[in-house]
Amino acid sequence: MRQPDNRKNQIIEFLSNSWQIIIIFVYWLFWRIYSSLLWFSNKLIRLWKTGLDKLKMRRKFSQDTANDTNQSRNTPKLTKSIVIALILLAFFIGIIIAPYFPSTNAFEGNLTVQKLNFTSNQDKQLFLHDISEIIQISIEGSQTLVLKGTFKCKSRPVIDRVNELKIKLVDPKSKLIIRRPENIDKTSELELLELRLQQDTKVKELSYISYPDKGGKTNVISLSLQPNNSPVPLQLSLGAQPLQVVIEGYQLPELGLQDSPDQPEPIEFTFQPDIQVYDLELKQLATLSINLPGSSSDDSETQLLGKSIEVKDMQFYTGEKPGASPRDFFNASTIIQGQIRMAEQDLKIEKNQFLNIEKPGVQRLIYLNISEPQSNQDLEFKIDGQTLKVSEPPKGLEVRLSGRTTGIQVGLDPEIPVASIRANFLANYLSKDVIVGLISFSSAMITAIIIWLFENYSETPKEKDNSEPKS
Repeated sequence: MRQPDNRKNQIIEFLSNSWQIIIIFVYWLFWRIYSSLLWFSNKLIRLWKTGLDKLKMRRKFSQDTANDTNQSRNTPKLTKSIVIALILLAFFIGIIIAPYFPSTNAFEGNLTVQKLNFTSNQDKQLFLHDISEIIQISIEGSQTLVLKGTFKCKSRPVIDRVNELKIKLVDPKSKLIIRRPENIDKTSELELLELRLQQDTKVKELSYISYPDKGGKTNVISLSLQPNNSPVPLQLSLGAQPLQVVIEGYQLPELGLQDSPDQPEPIEFTFQPDIQVYDLELKQLATLSINLPGSSSDDSETQLLGKSIEVKDMQFYTGEKPGASPRDFFNASTIIQGQIRMAEQDLKIEKNQFLNIEKPGVQRLIYLNISEPQSNQDLEFKIDGQTLKVSEPPKGLEVRLSGRTTGIQVGLDPEIPVASIRANFLANYLSKDVIVGLISFSSAMITAIIIWLFENYSETPKEKDNSEPKS
């Protein structure tokens, strides 16, 4: 029973002795550092005094040996050399601090997003074009349009008597739906030929979703258009097939028919168009929804954008924009994945991360398409008893963009970005390696110029006092 107590006492005694050794070693180390610093400071003081004595002797020697002719001849040359040295010193210092001055740099990005908002920055820009085989297209909002052709309506036979039907959609929730009849197995001839954006037209909630349907799946492209001063032209190709039309929240002024807001009663009728190309002008806020059939191929792409367009105020988050950036409010990011590149630096963006691009921001939308995943199921692999799950590629809108900015930040919280790229002046003209080499060279030149100034400034002859007699 006494043996453990002895061991415990031995351990305590050893630790106490060890602490004493450590304290002695730390004291000795601090004393050596203090002694070294004291010796070094004394050495510097001696060198400084020696240098001052030498400078005084050199100055006295130059004053005693220089004559007035040499003094007047050498003073302008030395003064000119000092001015040139100071100019070079300021130049190289400017090169070193130039990367710290804010500047705008060009950037480019490739993103996959769920929703996209932006504003057109040019007139008559071709936005959407040549979207064919449309199953259904709907227009929601206050609009006025005219359909020409033959009509068949079971609920309102009076519509059958006219060849031209004027339709007023009276409120923002009014809706016009044009679709291919379900009893026709042929490929739909309904096509969106072009949609052009005017200056300051706002495109909101541009999105793409895919959901299972009868015998396959349906892809839906939806967006809201807010015209500014000029109406947005929309051109459709109705084809030669009969179409099914549904109207909600309507007025038919020529027939005296009107939908009741208290008891809405949509009208559905068959429409055989007389003309294939139909032009429509959207003068007020309108929401478009375009239903497309699911592709039979495993890897397909639907190109939406006609060509690159000029844009501004691009947003990658939901909700209205009350301030200059997403930091002014809390909302959800619509980014699935992506990458931004600026000044030879890359930023990878993960799902639901906020992307904050400082002004001027995105200026050009280069590419917009729908990319379907190669499979609809996740793949599972078992390796050494462990399951590895590989998900299908993300669905959404693939966006390629470019612009100019002073900085880019990325993070799950817009207030606390985890990664950023900051633009600088030199990156506009030089590569990263050249900038590093130029800064190193400038640092060396600054050191050399300062040493030269200290060595030669004391040689500048002072003007003698006019009252002092010459020897």
